Parts: sequence; C-alpha cells; structure tokens
Amino acid sequence: MSDKEVLTPRGLERRIKRHCAGTTQQFLAITTPGFEPVLASEIRSSAIASISQSVTGGVEFSAPFEFLYTANVTLRCANRILLRIASFTVRSYPELFNKMKRVSWELYCGFSTSFSLNVSSRHSRLHHTENIRRSVAEALIVYMQDLGVTTAYDEKAPIQFFIRFSDDECTVSIDTSGQLLYKRGYRLNTAHAPIRETIAASLLIESQWEKYGWILDPFCGSGTFLIEAALLATNRPPAARRQFAFQAWGAFSEIQMRHSVENALKKIKPSSSIHLAGSDISVQAIEASKENASNAAVGEMISFSVSDFLAVTSSFTTENGLIISNLPYGKRAHVHDASMELFLKRLSKYMKSKFRGSHFTFVTDYAAFEDVCGFRIKKVLPFSNGGITVSAYFGEIE
Repeated sequence: MSDKEVLTPRGLERRIKRHCAGTTQQFLAITTPGFEPVLASEIRSSAIASISQSVTGGVEFSAPFEFLYTANVTLRCANRILLRIASFTVRSYPELFNKMKRVSWELYCGFSTSFSLNVSSRHSRLHHTENIRRSVAEALIVYMQDLGVTTAYDEKAPIQFFIRFSDDECTVSIDTSGQLLYKRGYRLNTAHAPIRETIAASLLIESQWEKYGWILDPFCGSGTFLIEAALLATNRPPAARRQFAFQAWGAFSEIQMRHSVENALKKIKPSSSIHLAGSDISVQAIEASKENASNAAVGEMISFSVSDFLAVTSSFTTENGLIISNLPYGKRAHVHDASMELFLKRLSKYMKSKFRGSHFTFVTDYAAFEDVCGFRIKKVLPFSNGGITVSAYFGEIE
C-alpha cells in the first residue's frame, strides 16, 4: 500500500501489526520531580522494561508496545505515560512541515476526526509555539488527507500529541494516559487540599511501608495515604477501572486491554496483616475517607475515627510502626507560623511519649520543622504539592 492509497480498516490493521505489535518502543513516564528514583525502581520491577535514563520529572525507558496498557493500569508513581513517536533536528518551518509529513500519524489517529497538540520550545530557532502548532497541524492534516481521512485540530480532542523542541531537536510523543494517573477513580469525595495519590504512593514506597506492622495517619483528610497503603499491601492495580487516552487510538486493542487488566487483577493478594488506621478532627474528612476507601474496595482494611490525635491514647502496642501524614501546614490550612510552631511542639511531645521507637514521614511547608520538633531526621525530600513547595521529612521517634 502506498501513502497515496485510501486508508481502510484492514489496511490500518496491517500497518499497526507491522509498526506497533510486538515492537520495542521508547516511553517517558512523568512523575513529580523528586520521585524519579522511586518511579524508576517501579518500572524496573516489571522485568520487561529497560530504563534508559532519568530526567527531571520523568524516567525514559524502552519496552514492548503492549506495555503501555500495563504501565497505565499498574504504575503507582507515574502521572502520565508518553510514547515516543519520532525525533529529528529542525531549524526552519518548511523543514518542520516536511519532516512532520513523514510521521506515521495514522497508527494513532486512525479514523479519528480530531487531534490536539501540546507544544513547547526552549533554546531553539523555532520558538514561537503557536506557529509550531499551526505547522505541525497542517502537516498532520495533509498527511491524513492523502490517506482519504479528514481530521482537524481540536484542543479538547482525546488524541493528544506532545511536540517538544530543545536545542533545535524536535521530539514527537503521544499521550497514552489522558487524565493524569493520580486520578485513580476512587477519590470522589475530597477534604481540604488533599495530597495526590501518586505522591502518597511514592512516599509510602520511599518510607519502606512493607517493614511495618501498622501505619497511622493522624490527620488523614481524604484518606489517601491509607488507601494507597492498602492498595500496595494487597497489590491492587491503582487504575484498573478508569479510562485512558490510548483507547481512542487507531492502534488500540480491546483484547490486549482486557488481557492486561485481567493479569493485574490476578496478582491481587486476598488479605494483609498490616494494621491501617486514620483519624481526623473533621467529621466531613472521615466521611470522605470512608467513602473513598469503599470506592477503592479497601474499606474493610482501614479503621477511621473522628478524634483529636493529640488528645487520644495510642492503641498500638508495638514499636514497629509508621506514622505518615500531610500535616495541616501553612497555606494549605491557613496556619500562621506562630500557631504552627505551637502545634509542632505539642505533636513532638505527644509522639515522644506515645510512639517512641516508631518511624514517621511528615509532609509540611514549615522550614523550621526539624528545629522545632527535635526529631532525628534521616532524610528530607523537597517537592511541590498542589503548587506549594513542601518537604517530606523521614525519621525515627527517639
């Protein structure tokens, strides 16, 4: 079949089998900057993916084309999975148009009537993103017209290509995920400024959650830390019930999708001995936590209670535990420095009297956290949560 022949469903199927099925592809898994090592370790554990390199906010890896199904369904720390399509040097718009016309767009657009483009450029001769967008869109439209398919640019289209320029090198990728992967589908009810699910999972893994007999979140909000801990403990795939962008592609296979989900579900562990508990002073927050845990099918694994953590007696009798929480800090909860200092001193005193020997992971934007609490800090991991610069403090209560 020549490029000028009209594309048919059977012809598209043959092209997909030739260029996609069973072939090794290049991917970029995007994560919150700071969590690249955690994500790399998670990808490496798949056994069929090979890490190329870590970059700021992501991990590049190679894997069979079909791994994009498994990656979206099972990776806990990735926010988005991009599939690399092409890469070439470009220094003029005519050159851009001509090289874009050589990309096999039909493998992803199929017979879709629309597509969208996400464009960025740095340190390149072609730096005007709107002009780049128009040139790429025109090339794609002409290419598909030559195949007898009419398509158009639509910024809301589910098929989205990422066009990235850096030092005159243009990289073309396609978004496989759609909605960011932290949107697991279970959190329908939220408390104030919740932590993202992917960040919660990353911090639990970084905390070596599997070492502990119990995990407690004393300011649990929407319950995200505990729900993610339950998903980890039972090996439940985090995104088995949601939709993805690749389901709109020409190369999408319903059979492969079903196979990937079924394989992930087969690996679920029926139960876990870990004790998970959460508390919050807000009735609404606990109601949200219970509803979200139920939606995630882990409601029976977690004990939630409405209580002031600093006014209750610990029910944990062993030292082998982890206290993990997104503290009610600064901008997130409108807490001033003076009241924050007082709160942290009370928290420190209480934890040293009730939880000596346990470990903790606390997220806060309060720069003087270590000085005020007096805990032994083993590691500090700065990152951005909802646009707020925060740090995760890992340590032990002595």
